[in-house]
Order: sequence, then C-alpha cells, then structure tokens
Amino acid sequence: MKSLLFTLTACLGLVISSCSEDVTVSIKTFSVYDVTNTSASVNGTVTMVGDDIKESGFLRTTIPTITTMKYTNCPHFVSSGTLSDVKVTFTGLTADSSYRYRLYAKTDDSIYYGSTYSFYPGQVNVPTVLVVGGKFSMGGTVEQDTFARENEFPVHEVTVASFKMGTSEVTNAQFQKFLISRKILVAGSGLSANGSSYTFIDYKNPYGLSYNTATSTWDVKPGLENHPVVNVTWYGAYEFCRWAGGRLPTEAEWEFAARGGNASNGNLFSGCGLSQLSIYAWYDANMDKSPDGSSDTQVVKYWAENEQHLYDMSGNVREWVTDWYNYYLPLSQTNPKGMSDADATDSGINEKVRRGGGWADKDVNALRVSRRDHSAPDVKSGSCGFRFAKD
Repeated sequence: MKSLLFTLTACLGLVISSCSEDVTVSIKTFSVYDVTNTSASVNGTVTMVGDDIKESGFLRTTIPTITTMKYTNCPHFVSSGTLSDVKVTFTGLTADSSYRYRLYAKTDDSIYYGSTYSFYPGQVNVPTVLVVGGKFSMGGTVEQDTFARENEFPVHEVTVASFKMGTSEVTNAQFQKFLISRKILVAGSGLSANGSSYTFIDYKNPYGLSYNTATSTWDVKPGLENHPVVNVTWYGAYEFCRWAGGRLPTEAEWEFAARGGNASNGNLFSGCGLSQLSIYAWYDANMDKSPDGSSDTQVVKYWAENEQHLYDMSGNVREWVTDWYNYYLPLSQTNPKGMSDADATDSGINEKVRRGGGWADKDVNALRVSRRDHSAPDVKSGSCGFRFAKD
C-alpha cells in the first residue's frame, strides 16, 4: 500500500449556514460504510428552513497532490434517497487511491456545501457462518440457574431470524484496515457522532494495535495480527461493522449462537460443560496452555468451536453487542433489538451489554452463555472486543 497522508476527519459533519436572514440550512454528512476495494456507500441529511431544496447529492473526487481541494468538473452523484435524506453508492473506485466526498444542496439561487471527508477503499475479509434462526429460552435456564445472577432472569422465550455471525472475534489486522480506510488519526479524529472515540489511542499498546507517529499510520505488533482487537469502544465496534457491510449482533442473537443455535446441547459454556472448558475457552486459569506464550489475548480459532462452528464465544475477550443494558421483561419476543437510543436516554440507561467473558476472568462463571456484563459505550478495556454479524 502507498504511504499514507492522513487528513483530519471525523465521523459526523455539521454545517449550518445562511444565505439571508430568512434561510437556514443544516447539512449533516455521515461516514462511508459497506466499503469494498471498488465501492463505498454514504448518506447525509439536509434540513432547510426558508427556501426549497431543488437538488441535492454528493461530490466525490480523488485527493490531489496539491493541498487545495478543487471540485471543478468533478462528478456529481445524485441521491438515491430523497432531497433531504441523501444516499448514494460510489462505484469504480481503486484500492490504491484516496477519495474525498462532500454533500451539497441547491436552491433556485444558492448552493450549500457540507464538510469534506476522506477515505481509502479497502475490503476486509470477515469469515462468517450462517446461524439458522429458531426459538430458544433466553436467560438463567436450568443448567445456568445455580450460578445465574439477577439480571439473567426472568427466563423468556425468544425467536430469532437467520443471520450470519463472524466465526471469530474481529482481529487486530481487520480493525487496522478499518482505521486506515477511515483515515483515522491519533489526534482528534476517529470520533463517533457524539464525540466518543473509536479506540484507545496508545503509542505502545501491549495488546497489538498502536499508532506509529513516524509513519502516520496504524501498526500491529508482529505475531498479534490474528489476536482479537481490544481497547475498542462500543462506538468503534459499531462503526467497524457498519464500514464492513454488517452490524453488531443483538444480545439475543449472541446468546442463541453461543448456546449452539438449533444444534444446542444445553451446555453451561459455549460448546461444552465445565469438564471440557480448558479446550474450549481461554481465561485466567488456562494461562499455562497459551499457544504462543501470551499472557493476555490469544490467537483466534485456536480453541475448540461450538455447535455452530463459532470460536471463543466463551473466553478470550468479552464482546460488545448492540443492546442497551436493561433488565429482562417476562415476555416472549421475536428478533428483539433492545431499547432505542431515545428510550434509553429517557430512561436514564447509559450502558451497553458485553457478553462471553475474557482472558482476565478468574471466575469461570463469567464465561457462561447466559452471563451478562455491561459498561458505558465509551469504555475501552484490554479484555473487551467484539464480533461481526450480518443479516
């Protein structure tokens, strides 16, 4: 890959301008997503008060060698959505080029522009397996009951549709591609819409991924490329999945898959009972069995797989899921997605769910398939990563 010239960029741009005292325009431009080597999608919104939008769309161009950006004669990409909800997919991209994009809106006599953002095309391979949908009892079921905590009750019936799940936790090498594609810098960028960072910024990250100020890029410590990425906030996990064309799994999907889906054997842990845990899960008590001598994260897909051919659903690192943390309701549910952001705010709920236990856990109960953990979405932990999912 060519040497990288990084530019300051954020996840969400907001431009408010006025052509007269009677016209106010707000333009929001969002980050690219579903990125491949030749294409990328982007969306934005235009709100106009005091005039009518006659045309809106995106401008896109490659980044020139000169420092001044010019959009003269660059292609206009008209919205595939509406004039106020602009959506487009850029095609014909090349993986060794850098691109900038910008949302615009026209009235009869004026044109307004949003902020400019940049990215590199680049496809990441996230192997997945199909988890065939089905019905299961979620929570502190009979095999979990002795060890279950209050937040695992009441047990309730849940039906999930079929979905794809990453066979392993997202790795350092995979997350590195995301950071490079989004042109995320150590200083000031790599932020979510609410200003929260994607990842822990550290020049000497012991878990493998760090920012190299000499080359202005992200490096992975040799030998840790296929270890799960950690020190990632919920926002970083969410944005990676979106960038890669998928999403985080819901809490219900995660537990269904961890239990083994329709092939579940009713195990206490993912794929096994206590007697076999040492070959299925990496956690504190297993430290003498490290394949490469590491004392924290371990290479993915080393330990045994569960009934759905998924690895490390118990152990290695805890995993972010989509849902806001809340107590269960005594209701049967179909494809539950948890509370909306607005409802969570109204209810004073400010933590996201994490599942699966990790390498730092000394208590094996933390690795159980119904065990629920939670923390603020901007928390960055050396024992927490995430897994990719897709409809």
